[in-house]
Amino acid sequence: MFLSGYHAGIENNIFNEYSGCSVDNLNLTNKTELLNSLKNSLPNCKDVNFRIFGLSLATLNFIISIIVTVFIVNKIINEKK
Repeated sequence: MFLSGYHAGIENNIFNEYSGCSVDNLNLTNKTELLNSLKNSLPNCKDVNFRIFGLSLATLNFIISIIVTVFIVNKIINEKK
């Protein structure tokens, strides 16, 4: 739940992404070096490639995780009664 919430927060600009998510060192002047670095670069963590009902998969995962957590905590509390 925490990991999907963190990722959804990165996508919605609530949290800053960590350094492994972005490529800030593309100060290249040679065309072949630039093309090679673009082939090896990782996608940005803020970019959402797929949405369902307008929500990213990280956001849907976060919502479902909260629902499941609330359901499990409710079951545990009611089992003790």
